[in-house]
Amino acid sequence: MKGGFGVLDDGSNQGFLRRSLLWRRGEDTHHLKRIAFPNDREHVPSWSWMSVSGGIDYLHLPWQGYDWQNIRSPPWRTSSDSVFSNAFMGKSQAFKCPRGRKHGCDIVFDDPKDCELPELMAIVLGIEKGSRATEEKTHCILVVRPKETSSQDGITLYERVGAGYMPGEYLEGLPQACALI
Repeated sequence: MKGGFGVLDDGSNQGFLRRSLLWRRGEDTHHLKRIAFPNDREHVPSWSWMSVSGGIDYLHLPWQGYDWQNIRSPPWRTSSDSVFSNAFMGKSQAFKCPRGRKHGCDIVFDDPKDCELPELMAIVLGIEKGSRATEEKTHCILVVRPKETSSQDGITLYERVGAGYMPGEYLEGLPQACALI
């Protein structure tokens, strides 16, 4: 078992890692606040619940009910100077989902004001199994936004701002390579 920053990675069980990334602001928590760590400490990535203060919950997903999508884990070793040292490599794509819990969407932002941010993207971690069309299936997502330093080596850098699920019909365009830091 590997991992770091409160996330566990059992390489043989893809669902274990993806489920541990699918945390979100708890129902009784108004907003999650980013923790400002001193510069002499290791950077805690945005994908970790250890980067925020406030209560969290995990998505309640049926076991063996999802096809887990490909993402590449960080190397899980001590920090280096590389921006990718604690990055998950995946694919992001645009989405348009009605706000709140309607039309099969349930997205919770770390800070409710973040739902108005421009350029929000989705990283799909899991797609519901079954015979329905992909557009109708539930997609478990991390909601991300580009960082100010938006790319390195041609890869767009994103930070996490929320999590939830939506039907595939709300995803738009082709997925693009990204790094979640």
